[in-house]
Amino acid sequence: MKLGTDRIRPAHILLFTVTLLAMAFAIWWGFFKNSGPNLTHKVVLVDITTGDLFEFATDKKSVLIPERNPINGKISLFPTEKAPDGKWLIQSRFLDSLGQIDGTPDALLNKKTGEVRVKSESPRSVSLAERAASKSK
Repeated sequence: MKLGTDRIRPAHILLFTVTLLAMAFAIWWGFFKNSGPNLTHKVVLVDITTGDLFEFATDKKSVLIPERNPINGKISLFPTEKAPDGKWLIQSRFLDSLGQIDGTPDALLNKKTGEVRVKSESPRSVSLAERAASKSK
């Protein structure tokens, strides 16, 4: 039985080439393709005592709920989102924490649904320095 290059057939070359391409694709997919969930690095919070909206970056520091207001230092911020009907709502899983705030929830319109009245549709962006400074107030 002869072993050598005269026994390699075009089918073998094709199979070898396809295998190399499949391995190259698997390596590319594993290293360069983002297979994880698409996470946001920002959260919009509403001050339920005033109705002010704030946008906190969460890529370097997490947010505690309820969060401290960076302007007055009071604990009164909750995650909010705008519903399709145009109403601003506190996320339902945080409604049980409404009793933990400093002050009266004047911007809270409905305790059961979490509907809030906001002053402006555009949130104010809050820096890490502002967040740190609010802890000392």
